[in-house]
This record gives sequence, C-alpha cells and structure tokens, in this order.
Amino acid sequence: MAEDLEKQTRQRLRDEEVLDRDRQKNRDEIARLQSNQAAVDNDEVPVEKISEKTHRIVVEVQEKPKKAPKAKFRLIQVGAQAWPVDEWDLDPKLQSVLVTTAAAFPARPSAHYAVFTDEILAGPDVLAIVKRLPPFSIIYASTTVDPEIADVLRQKAAFFVPGAGHALFQTIVDNFFMGQRGIHSGVTEALDIAETFTGSVERRGRFQMTLSGDFGPTLQQVVTWHPISVEKFETVLAGMNGIFLDAGDKKVYLEGNQRGDVYWEWHVEFIQPDGKLVQFVIPMTESLQEHVFPDVHPFYSFQMSLWISGQGEVDFNRVIVRRSRSTYGTLLPGDEKQMTSTGDEVLSYFNPGDLKPPLLVSFTGSRLYGDGFEMMSVYGRHKLPYLLFTDSRTQGGAFMVGTPEYEQLVIDKIREKLQWLGFDEHDVVFQGYSMGSFPALYYARHFKPQGIIVSKAIVNLGTFSGQDGFAHGGTKDWPLDMRRHLFGRVLRADTPVIDQKLWQSMDQVDWTQVATYVFSLAQDEYDGQSLPQLLRFIKHRGGSVEHFWLDGDHLAHTDEMINFVEGKLELLIKRRRATL
Repeated sequence: MAEDLEKQTRQRLRDEEVLDRDRQKNRDEIARLQSNQAAVDNDEVPVEKISEKTHRIVVEVQEKPKKAPKAKFRLIQVGAQAWPVDEWDLDPKLQSVLVTTAAAFPARPSAHYAVFTDEILAGPDVLAIVKRLPPFSIIYASTTVDPEIADVLRQKAAFFVPGAGHALFQTIVDNFFMGQRGIHSGVTEALDIAETFTGSVERRGRFQMTLSGDFGPTLQQVVTWHPISVEKFETVLAGMNGIFLDAGDKKVYLEGNQRGDVYWEWHVEFIQPDGKLVQFVIPMTESLQEHVFPDVHPFYSFQMSLWISGQGEVDFNRVIVRRSRSTYGTLLPGDEKQMTSTGDEVLSYFNPGDLKPPLLVSFTGSRLYGDGFEMMSVYGRHKLPYLLFTDSRTQGGAFMVGTPEYEQLVIDKIREKLQWLGFDEHDVVFQGYSMGSFPALYYARHFKPQGIIVSKAIVNLGTFSGQDGFAHGGTKDWPLDMRRHLFGRVLRADTPVIDQKLWQSMDQVDWTQVATYVFSLAQDEYDGQSLPQLLRFIKHRGGSVEHFWLDGDHLAHTDEMINFVEGKLELLIKRRRATL
C-alpha cells in the first residue's frame, strides 16, 4: 500500500514523458467529441436514468473487444474452504492462496491482504495469525468474532467487509485497490465563455470564478472547459484522465454555490477509445457534495461545461475527482475525511504500528498534480504509530492551516490518536518537509513534542508567496492561490502580517524541551532566505538545533532528505523507548 517520495517523483516524471505522445491523439479525439456532442444537443441519442441526480447519455458507435486485465491482486485467504477466485470474472484478477492453520501461514507474506472468510472467527490458529499481521492488512467477513480476536482486530485496524463468495471478493477488488487515485483541477483553466452571455465574469486566481447576470429562462451553456487546449495545464488534466481510465466508480466533488434566483448544472462528457460518448449531468447542490460516476472504463478523454438559467450569481471553484473506495476510505483504505462548515477538507491517515511511543505526526509536502499521503513505507520500516495529514485545498495545498475551525480539527485529530494509544502530549514527534514543515512547527504549541524534524523549511508565508519572480515562473503561481484562500486577498502590504502567523505560534513553545532537527539546501529558492531566522529563533529561546545542509535547490536531494528524516526519527524512537 505504501508509496514513498522517490517512487512518486519518478511516476510524475513518467507522466510528463507520456504527455507529448498523447497530445496529438487527444486533439483528434476532441474533434470526434464535438461531433458526437452535436448529436446529444439535437436530442438524437437515448437517455438512461441512473439516479434522481445523475443521468447518463450513451452514443453507441462501435464495440471493440475488451483487453484482458493485466494487474494482479494478491490475497491470502484464511478459512476452511478456498473460494475459486481464479475462475471468477474479476477485474483485476486475483491471486489467492488458502491457509487453514497458523503453521501454514507464511513467515513473510507477500500478499496485499489476508482475508478471513469463515462465518465464525475463533480459535488459537486464527488468533496467532492476526497477531502476526501488520495493521491495515486484515479483511474479515465473519459475523461472529471471539472477543480476544476482536480486540486484536481493533488494534490492527482490520476491515469488516460483509458478504461471501464472489460478492465479497468483488467488493475487495473495487475498494481495496493499490495506490492513491485522486486529483483536482482549477475550474478557470483553459475555458471559454459563451459569446451569447452578456453578464459579468470575475476570475480570482486559478480556483475562483463568479458569473453574474441574467442567464435567461432556460438552461444555456455558459462555460466550456477544453482540457487539452492550454499546454501548461495538460499535466493536471492528463492526470484526471488517468483517474477516469481506471476501472471502478469515481467520486466527484464540486466547489461552488449560487445566489439569487439561479439554477445551474455541471456536464461532463467522456469519450471512450471505441468512440462511445458518455455524459453525466449534475444539478446544483451544496459545495463539495459527493457525486458518484458509475464506471465508464475504458476511457480516453473528457470535456466539462457549465449550464445556467435564471438571474443571480454562480461561484465555481474546483473539480475534485477520486476513484471511489465506497465507505472504506477516501485516498487509502482506512483514512479519515472531515469537513469544515466552509467546505475545507481535513484528510488524515492513522497507522497504530506497534502501539509503542512515540506517535509520529507527519505533514505532506505540496502535491501539485494529485492528492495523496506520503512516506508510509518509510515510517512502516520503523513500525511506530504514525498519523499523516495531506492538504487537498487549492493546487497542492495550503500549509494545513486556515480558519480556527479547520485548525481545531487538526489539533483534535492528533489528541484523539494520542488518547487512543494511551500516550501523553510528550509522546509525539512532528515531521514535515517543504509545505509540511510549516504545520510541523505551527502545531507544536498545542502539545509538548519530544522532537521536531523539518526539511526544506517554508516558514514566512507572506514573503514566500510574495516573490514576483517565483510566482510567475512556470507553474509556480500556486502560492498566490494559497494566499488568497487563507487570507482572503492578495495584497503586498499584508506580507509582514502574514509572516507573523508562524512566529506567534512558535513563541508559545518551550524549546528547551524539544529536540529540533533541520535539513536544508543552500540554494533553496522557495523560502531559503528565512532559514537563519528560524535557527536563531529557536536558539535564542534556549532550544538546541541540529542543522544539516547540502548544495542544491528546493527539489534536489530527495534521497538524502529521507535518509536524514529516518536517521533522526530512529534516534528519537530509541531515546523514548529506552525509558519504557
């Protein structure tokens, strides 16, 4: 299940390489899409009602034989009778091995999950097996569970999945797939406004747009997004294509609302390799309400449009697309999603590890092209409990801070996991790199951390987001959207006030009780000029800082950074456990 930084970086580079190869194909398919859309607009195609809120329009062109699935999903089935999964029509195909006793269970299983399929879960063999398995690797369908085994299952964060036979394994395939599949796109990327619209359009950065005026008594297509018409954004939108190319249902979230007597719908048209056009229509609703798109796999390209009627205003911000895990998680099985009253997500993932202190709280760096948690494999090697946070707001995140409500959700989640583990507020270590370094320092005042590990630190949000050369270089304009999201506007005069956000929080930490470790790069163009200020701040308050640096810019030396984090983490683990 784990993805470390190195694998993610290589994958992003591979994604860039395939873009050039796919661009011309995408342009050709857009022409076909527009031709098929004309048939849709002229009511020449059938409409199949899927639900009260969503309709699917299908244009039959030509069927091509489906390709045989290549992926393998490895399971160990624990039970009295083996299910014939190799004979079932599952996508991806499963590899499953039956184990009936603890003695037969492999010492180092290579399977993704162990699945307990008997109706009753009891006995010394079952207890011995579940004790040996790592957290988040157990799925059970048993309706009766021995109390001692049930307690271990709780500690191991096991998943209860009801069902039997083919239905059970299909649920596992649909919801426990490998990796994290989620991406977001700013709605003002590569769009056209209809020439017939006479109202006003206000665009604020890449993620906020307001349309106001008289839209007419009937729905009209006001906005059309062309995913491949602007080369700059093809990386993001190609990634969204990749999500839809996956098998399985997709969850789509829209950020938007309306004022006045106005009604709007969001239309998404998908074109498959065989020429079939599939369209989904989503009516106006509350911001970030979840919509499920049934599987249209395989899929090739897509186009979005906004249809509006009435008189008033429509705010439309981002589109978030994630492969659905049903009720078993958002990005990973077992992760947690909380929402503020203003529609901001707080995404967290807790692994109880070996249940021994300390608890590591780690904040993900900026992720411009996809949502996800990071460094699970790194932390898994140390077997300690860890709590991960990732920030899905704007493009790449907003430093895991925000309104008092948002920040309280983060604080409460950390306290909840400390309490679950039976740890006190000193049994916590904060870690973050790049964007994640800010919350690792910021939230320390609410606890009494044993240690803090930060790498490639960004500490002055005002100075960082106010760099003209940085913000306008390539795709580095995301700090401006972050600034608008957090502080409501983009004014140069606000920079000194914004910079104080972290220092005011850090001033409430007893740095004499915290072991602080800092990894930096000498030519860091993000916020490297603030590093001396950070070091002085801690030292002047009696704290000790171990600082390690290398030559290079902000994106350099990922492997060395991970080695640094692991080394300091192992030191803190040994230091704490020596007192147990």
